Formats: sequence, structure tokens, C-alpha cells
Amino acid sequence: LMSEEDKDKYGYIQYLCTPMCVFLGLEDSDMYGSRQYSEAMQIRYGGTLTPKFDTQEELFELWLKELDEAIAFFSSHTQITDQLGSQDIIFKGDVNKWAKFTNSLKLKIAARLLNVNRQRAIDIVNEAAQNPAGLITSREDDFIMNKGKEDNNFNNDVRYNNANEKWVNFMKKNRDPRLFYFYMKNDYNSNVIQAF
Repeated sequence: LMSEEDKDKYGYIQYLCTPMCVFLGLEDSDMYGSRQYSEAMQIRYGGTLTPKFDTQEELFELWLKELDEAIAFFSSHTQITDQLGSQDIIFKGDVNKWAKFTNSLKLKIAARLLNVNRQRAIDIVNEAAQNPAGLITSREDDFIMNKGKEDNNFNNDVRYNNANEKWVNFMKKNRDPRLFYFYMKNDYNSNVIQAF
């Protein structure tokens, strides 16, 4: 919905998010298998509140396509480094490292396909190896994400996962099954709150 000028200015953000979504999505699909992705979180754009579950193979193909789009963007938009500045805590605005990381994620997908579709896995590896973006081959280029041990959905620490009242009410009203996945009810009740 942005103007063309704003798309040029901020459009890179979606491409930086792509490898992160795939990286985290791989963890989710490893644990849960099929998951909602292609139709997920589209309600504000006319989508559904009950998105379909994509199979792992569908996810892998979709993620490979998205990774290719991100790599193509990185290879043609090296000027985004100036826009990122100090905001990029992962690669400090180095678009080449983002491209390497994005291309290297294809190898993670190939590893998951190796015992299911060996030829497809080999094709993905060959494609990634020949891609001019390169692959992560040194510690300097490596991507490390420490998600921490407390900031998750399974603790009652009030510093984390505080829910917005309007958002929770919207989820309740629409019987959104993700409510209890995203948030865990704390021990506060009206008596405890009144005591404060």
C-alpha cells in the first residue's frame, strides 16, 4: 500500500525478513511438520482466520522461491547498506553477508529433503553452490541467533509476552486458536490486582 517512493526506501525490509522467517520456520516444521504459512496472517488483506496447513514439502518449495527472490533483491540493491546503518544487529548492514546467509539456508532445506527426495536435494545444493551470492564458509560470515532461555511462550515472567488488550479481545471474539499458543495466562486475578 506504500507509495512507489516509500517502496524504494523501505522495501528492503521484507527481503531481510525472508531469511529470518525461513530460518525460524524450519525449526517449527522440524518440530511440528505441516504448519500454516501460505495463508497465515492474511485476514487484514481479505484472507481467512482458518489458514490451511502447508505440508513440509510445500513449505520447502515456497521457502526456496522466497529465498531466491531475496537473493535477487540483495544482488541488485547493494545501496541498502546506507539505509540500515546500526539497525542491523546481525550483519551490520552488509548486504553480501545477508545474501550468503539467505543462499546458505537452501542447504538446510536440502538436508531435510535428502532422505525424502534425494535428487531434489542434490539439485538444490548444486544451485546454491553455483549462486554468485556464495555460501557461509567462515566464522566471520556466520549467522548466530541466541534466542535466550527466558524469552519464550512457556514462562510466566511478566516482562515477556505481555498481551495488548485489544489484540487479545480480537482473538477471543474471533475464537482464534493461536491465543493460547502466543500467550500463557498468568496467575493474576481480580483479587491479586486489587491487592496492588
